[in-house]
Amino acid sequence: ADNDEGATAMENYRELFRLISMLGPVDKALITLWLDEKSYEDIASITGLSQSNVAVRLHRAKERLTKLAALNK
Repeated sequence: ADNDEGATAMENYRELFRLISMLGPVDKALITLWLDEKSYEDIASITGLSQSNVAVRLHRAKERLTKLAALNK
């Protein structure tokens, strides 16, 4: 059972990164930094965006990923 769960988790990760690759470069960077558990403050510092812009862009990127995932089922 553990092997099946591990295989399913690995497939989910592959699908997530495939969907992320469909985003634009800035959104891809924002999502990747967020997945690396960087704070909005850190992401803003790294990207040169304001914290509020980071929050808005991350929200929109997550929405796009959700829609892409639904379309690709």
